[in-house]
Amino acid sequence: MKILIVDDNKQIQNLLAHILESHEELGFADDGEKGLMQYQKSIEEEKPYDLIFLDIMMPNMDGFEMLRQLRIWEDNNSNIENKVKIAMLSSIGSPNNMLTCFEEGCDYYLVKPIIKSELTEIIDKVEEWISFMH
Repeated sequence: MKILIVDDNKQIQNLLAHILESHEELGFADDGEKGLMQYQKSIEEEKPYDLIFLDIMMPNMDGFEMLRQLRIWEDNNSNIENKVKIAMLSSIGSPNNMLTCFEEGCDYYLVKPIIKSELTEIIDKVEEWISFMH
């Protein structure tokens, strides 16, 4: 499984990398703009990410905007067979934040601090989805 971690906090990136180290390929970006470009590049190279862990609060382009732009880009790009799964990461568990993320097209929402069992549950669901789609 190919996973992109988009978070401006290096400690969170390192924690996720440690938990997810058994997965074949991890990518990293520290803001939404870089994350979006990295995702688009993966599509162009025909090696798309299967899952993105996306922080909400980041400089330059936040997670809300990256999510919005990514889903619009996917909708307008006929080369995309299956939309990437997106798990939002936030230190704020407010219903309004969650609702906004799900309305914009996220698949999962995790509140920090990150719990390993929640991550592995998402990984299991995405792996099941991948095997179903292939």
